[in-house]
Amino acid sequence: METMQALRAREEKRNPTAALAVICAGYFMEAAPFDRGGIASGVVNAARQAGGVLGVAILGSLVSARADFIGGLQAGLIIAAAAFLTGAAVTARGIDAGAHQG
Repeated sequence: METMQALRAREEKRNPTAALAVICAGYFMEAAPFDRGGIASGVVNAARQAGGVLGVAILGSLVSARADFIGGLQAGLIIAAAAFLTGAAVTARGIDAGAHQG
């Protein structure tokens, strides 16, 4: 069985953006108690899917709300980039806080 570190390294080489999702899921799974691994996995997957649905719905409404497609697309991409960077910062802060506790 492949270790979490090997999986992260392999995923980072293939797709750096997708690697963030793998890394975050890995940290959540490592933080969960062993007997609650299935529940933790379900929560991670449900949050990922809900985020995807909400992201598509919100960004799609931004694109269609503007009179010009390019203007709406630019607004949607700016908001998506801000949300991504905010999520990365929150995750990094949580990882740093967890490192100081252990």
